Amino acid sequence: MTSELWPDWRPRCVSKCSCPKESKRILQKIIFDGPVKMKTESRLFQCKECQRTRTQSAGAAIRSMEFNRAILSAKCLAVIRTESGKARDTETGGPLVGYVSKDGTMVVADAGAPGPRAKLERYSVTIDGEHAQRFCGQINRESEGLMDYVGDWHKHTGISLRPSKQDVSAMKIMADFEFSPTRHPISLIYRKWPQALQIYVWDGSGGLTRIQWKIIPS
Repeated sequence: MTSELWPDWRPRCVSKCSCPKESKRILQKIIFDGPVKMKTESRLFQCKECQRTRTQSAGAAIRSMEFNRAILSAKCLAVIRTESGKARDTETGGPLVGYVSKDGTMVVADAGAPGPRAKLERYSVTIDGEHAQRFCGQINRESEGLMDYVGDWHKHTGISLRPSKQDVSAMKIMADFEFSPTRHPISLIYRKWPQALQIYVWDGSGGLTRIQWKIIPS
């Protein structure tokens, strides 16, 4: 899987900002153009007070917390099955949102579609970054900061559930990206026939490690 990997990804406030103007600061915004090229620009985005609130929120705990197991909601799996059914002969994919529970379990609550600008090909998929950003942002707001981006899912057209070099590269980029909500993104690989899936997590040392998972009702 390749990805734009968030052409508009940046920190988000968990509530509407009412802080004084002098608290505002300029942040560097990175715009990804494909999996390698990128350009930067400066943007007046948010204030120090909002950023402090964000780092203390439950959802922000995703950023550095490690885990070795995952729970997948039935709703999330339903989205993956539906989107995979639409892409009969090509790969497809999208973002995953969730949170890390107090016992260190990654809870994957929902999955997004690839988006209208996505490029679906036989052996690769490029997710629509703007669509994914809006999807994750909406759920982050609705959950009052509890849930955020935790990784990506994509369908393999073949029988293998092993991550490709492109899959590993995509997760490395997200893990290293300054404004990514997580330092340990997960990669969920789905196979339609025979139906199966596997979840991997970026291990921080240059690879994806397979983790245990189970499905629960939404």
